[in-house]
Amino acid sequence: MMKTVRVCGVTDPGAVRTENQDMLLLGRVVKNTGYMEMAFGEDDDFMVRYGFLAAVADGLGGHASGQLAARIALRGVDQQFYGAEKNGQWPPTLAALRQGGDRGNFMVRQVSEAKPEHAGMGCVIAGVCLLGAEYVVYHAGDSRVCRFRRGALRQLTEDDTVVGMAVREGQLTPAQASSSKMRHLVTNGIGTASFTLHISEPQTARSGDILLVSSDGLHDVVSMEDTERVLADKAPLLERANRLKNLALDGGGPDNISIVLIEYSGGEPEPDMEP
Repeated sequence: MMKTVRVCGVTDPGAVRTENQDMLLLGRVVKNTGYMEMAFGEDDDFMVRYGFLAAVADGLGGHASGQLAARIALRGVDQQFYGAEKNGQWPPTLAALRQGGDRGNFMVRQVSEAKPEHAGMGCVIAGVCLLGAEYVVYHAGDSRVCRFRRGALRQLTEDDTVVGMAVREGQLTPAQASSSKMRHLVTNGIGTASFTLHISEPQTARSGDILLVSSDGLHDVVSMEDTERVLADKAPLLERANRLKNLALDGGGPDNISIVLIEYSGGEPEPDMEP
């Protein structure tokens, strides 16, 4: 029996900013207002032939330019990725994903270099690419992908930031990094000459898994423990996404908030493996 995949996304400007520079990509829809939700089987014909992308892009470099960069980047990824059939195979899927990142980067840099009012614009990105019963995570910057499994939340991406690098090199503790004034200085993103899209190895989804994609407006404000408590609830997926958004707003909502949740349910019982 195949697993069911439920996907939802919510985005909000937050409590301080008037404009939302975040963008969501679910399937082929790019937007930065309201919410989206959908469900399909892991053997869905479109997902097997073309794959399915879910992503958050967080704009940098000023209000209008940041939003524009995030929109252009996701459109570039979308157009390049869905332009090729994958036939359920990872090699062409991963090639299309990397080419999509490169196209998004090229399109953002093209506008940035041609129009002085958008000079230096860019964005960070994080997302999940689904292909049948498997997925990869991808990112550039400090937006994150986490996996919730058996009550525990695990970060699957590493922040491309100055303090993230310091933590990995043992120069800062995670607690010190979270309060550092330099925690938002990113070292990688779309719109830069040195852009690199990090892509994981394919991973198999297990029934009960929830993948969380978020901008820093969520994970900078809402703790891992509070996030685990919300995800552990059996409420509808969209309700849990909105509860996470509201926790970020209750915490002051200093930045735009974007959340994508992907939940796997049903299917055959699976062995107790790596957590």
